[in-house]
Amino acid sequence: MDLQHIRRTARRHPVLDRLPARAVAIIDKLIADRETAAATTRGLLDQRQELRDRASDARRIVSEYEKLQRAGGMIRETPLPTSASGGRGFVRAPDEARLEQARKDLTRAESELRRLDEMADSHAGRRAALDTLLQRLGRWLDSLPAGAAIGEWKPRGAITLPKGKTAAEAVDTLRGELAALRATRAEIEASPLPAAHCKALAQSQIAALAAAGAPDVFGLIEAGAPVRWPQIGMAGTARVVGEGTAAGGYADVQGTDPVATMAWLFQQQIVEAIERQTDECADDSNALTPKERQGKLAAIDAEILSVERSEIAFVEMAADAVMHRADVDPRALLQIHGPAPRSET
Repeated sequence: MDLQHIRRTARRHPVLDRLPARAVAIIDKLIADRETAAATTRGLLDQRQELRDRASDARRIVSEYEKLQRAGGMIRETPLPTSASGGRGFVRAPDEARLEQARKDLTRAESELRRLDEMADSHAGRRAALDTLLQRLGRWLDSLPAGAAIGEWKPRGAITLPKGKTAAEAVDTLRGELAALRATRAEIEASPLPAAHCKALAQSQIAALAAAGAPDVFGLIEAGAPVRWPQIGMAGTARVVGEGTAAGGYADVQGTDPVATMAWLFQQQIVEAIERQTDECADDSNALTPKERQGKLAAIDAEILSVERSEIAFVEMAADAVMHRADVDPRALLQIHGPAPRSET
């Protein structure tokens, strides 16, 4: 969804119609901030070109004056007082003042150019960050299911700055907390399964494999037909080369499934071997069952969202001193309840 185009052309979009008015106002403000940053950047780039021309002229003048000075041509003539006889003379000396002023003009122009470069880069970075944020918001809104419940979020109480901290400092603190929470979440996701859970899974898998590996003896019993063994498909390519010719092809053949047959013959021995290997490799001190993992992830996700909501409030308090993160949770940014965004990593 191109949010900027939709809002700029006053078009309606079904998802936007489902958002609370405050959320739409936040989107509109982000778009306005992006357009302001873009316009400011363009204006600064125009000014930067003018300053570059001035700096270039100043460098040329300094270079010319320095050449004149080396050649003895930078001379200042100072008139002497009129003598009693009515005559008047001059004192000739190198004109250091004119060269010094030219150097000051160059230093000033270069300083202004550096300041303007920093301002232009800052506003260009702000515009790019807002572009990324709006694109991510658009993708999230596009991903919402048709019947997804979306509601306005309201804080239970006023979100106030910690004592002795500015809004920008509070944002930095919360972003540090978010980094720690996300590291903890990654550890939860990577936690292994308990040995007992793994053994139960292995028993179930081997039982299914053994059942599939049992031979079919009904034909043997009824009519003396050969025993039918479990089959498995095997695919491969073949290339035949003859005198002056070559041909290739794809083969899909069936053969007896050896693993299933072994599981049928030695089911208990395989289970015991798998359990011994599981005990050797398992790490129950850090293990979580799927239900435990799901519960811990839900709890830490709720904590992360709560911290992000406070972060958004402090970013607003800091005004232009702090930018929203491009990967901020859209629900926190738009101050709504709704489906969590899918990971874009």
